[in-house]
Amino acid sequence: PNMDSLVAMGASASFLYSVYLLTNNRAMNMYYFDGAAMIIALITLGKFLEARAKAKSTGAMEEIASLTPKVAKVLTKEGSIEERQIEDLKIGDIIVISPKERVPADSVVIEGESLADEAFLTGESAPVPKKKGLMIIAGSLNGNGALKARVLKTNEDSSLSRILSLIAEASAGKPKIARIADKVSAVFVPSIMTIALTVFISWLLIGESLDFALNMAISVLVISCPCALGLATPVAVMAGIGRAAKSAMLIKNAEVLETAAKTSVALFDKTGTLTSGKPKAIDFIKINSDYSDEELIAKAAALEEVTEHPLALAVREYAKEQNISAAKAKNVKAVFGRGVKGVIDEKAVLFGSENFMIAEKVDISPYHGELTRITKFGATPLLLAIDGNLAGIFHIEDVLKATSKKTISLLKNLNITPIILTGDNQFTANALARTLNIEQALGSLLPEDKEREVKRLQSAGNTVLMTGDGVNDAPALMAADVSVAMGAGTEVAAESSDVIFIKNNLINLINLINLSRAVIKTIKENLFWAFFYNILAIPVAAGCFYSSFGLKLSPMIAAAAMSCSSLFVVVNSLRLRNLKLLKGDENINLNSDDKGEALLKENTKNIIEEENLMETTLNIKGMMCEHCKAHVTKALSAIDGVSSVEVNLDAGEAKVTTIKEVTNDTFKKAIEDAGYELA
Repeated sequence: PNMDSLVAMGASASFLYSVYLLTNNRAMNMYYFDGAAMIIALITLGKFLEARAKAKSTGAMEEIASLTPKVAKVLTKEGSIEERQIEDLKIGDIIVISPKERVPADSVVIEGESLADEAFLTGESAPVPKKKGLMIIAGSLNGNGALKARVLKTNEDSSLSRILSLIAEASAGKPKIARIADKVSAVFVPSIMTIALTVFISWLLIGESLDFALNMAISVLVISCPCALGLATPVAVMAGIGRAAKSAMLIKNAEVLETAAKTSVALFDKTGTLTSGKPKAIDFIKINSDYSDEELIAKAAALEEVTEHPLALAVREYAKEQNISAAKAKNVKAVFGRGVKGVIDEKAVLFGSENFMIAEKVDISPYHGELTRITKFGATPLLLAIDGNLAGIFHIEDVLKATSKKTISLLKNLNITPIILTGDNQFTANALARTLNIEQALGSLLPEDKEREVKRLQSAGNTVLMTGDGVNDAPALMAADVSVAMGAGTEVAAESSDVIFIKNNLINLINLINLSRAVIKTIKENLFWAFFYNILAIPVAAGCFYSSFGLKLSPMIAAAAMSCSSLFVVVNSLRLRNLKLLKGDENINLNSDDKGEALLKENTKNIIEEENLMETTLNIKGMMCEHCKAHVTKALSAIDGVSSVEVNLDAGEAKVTTIKEVTNDTFKKAIEDAGYELA
């Protein structure tokens, strides 16, 4: 039995009682045919309005589904073009995409150039350039250029279909809070039937007429609203997940909404999460003079060809920029979370982190100072060793996402503690933590270390949210209470996560938490209303206040009240569709301030150009190479009030121009922190 059972019983009782009166020639004014009809009419009207409102909660799915065209223009082997249903497209088919047409399938461009609008997927309003060799996504809008593309995925496996599938699966789920409503709903209808029968018998025993008792019983049946209980959760969940999808957040599990709302600790991987995930090799320091720079760079590039780690891509890109081809390597093996080893020119070659070198018994102690200087500024050293001896060091720097600093600040405002977990060394982790104003950062972590830290925090009573993008984040993502994968990350990370950020925008973490809290708040409001309504309405319908106040409800009014109750729950949930969420910005340099501060500095620089500037000459010990020069320049430039820095290696000095007085102790601290000495 369900809500319809109660309505059916109430309407049937009115109708059958009226038939009984009619067949027994009773007075006309005692017929209830109109009451039965009005009950059904009002309930039907209520269901119609409810269905219309509920449909809006799935609006995001409908909007996304409508983006894919129904037919595609396929280039046949004979060179002609035929229209084909997108369901009939096969991998390898060549499709023609005319200007201003929607792309019918995930494809790779083989001819032509254009711009594609992918705002539905990424949230980016700027069109994305498309040319030969680049992928174009189903549902995106082609610009003014004509394209030919080869189909990569069938309609069932397209990015668009995957998004729709995830939204549908998540919408069908329920957070734990919904179990309250489920338990009540399971006994609600039988209980109401029992109450209605009790009311009917009680009024007869009191001495009221049969039609009065029947009216009261019918009113109880009709006014009771298990429907409001049933709608309290699913409509809010659908509306919330739909709102998330519009902001490029794919929620794979409805329970995430409840858990994310309780988040107390947020863990972050570094590369690809807090940073852009596109590190750049800015320098190479040769250690072994038996080889040229070109030979060493070629060996490193050869080993890194087996992995798609962002650091590996940076090394390969560096070699490409230097017009250096990768050497030939064999027996190449990636050591998870540490580095790569292989054989080149019959010599054992290692390439990876400091810990990897130590584990492989490579002596790096003579270069500890240089490695420390690199890491103190948030950069990452990658070491190359040949036959057990250090041969070279790559200096890798990343780009901080513009939204990272803002996200961390907003998390703190939400009373959520941010922590960095990274495979990079502790110096790099500390440098990033200082930049983002994060109190705790753990470096040199292997995948199992990250997982262990998640479990430690959970055992301390925290609800842990983990954000990552790489294979090495997968164990921690699976262990966390809520796991978020960044859109630019790996397939493994995406599969291990509860939420996928399609757009690589960290500010969506704040949006996820705020949206989750709003959904749970709405569900609680809906449940409160559903319980409050039934607790108040059923006694009134039963006539509990009739003897004292003469208050009673006709079945028609009861039907209208029940419909309004359900409609209230739906409309309240639909408010989530208009929830205001934050937007993000572009990337900025790791060691710069945010854009507004950068512009302010530029304006300030222009204003003071004609003012009296102060110049200080500092004698510095320990500078030996261009790398040292870069470190000193960066250290001094970071001092408040410094306008420009000019370092002379031969003279061992730095000329510093300032716009205000800077003490000698301040200069000394900056230089010593960089690993050098002020003479």
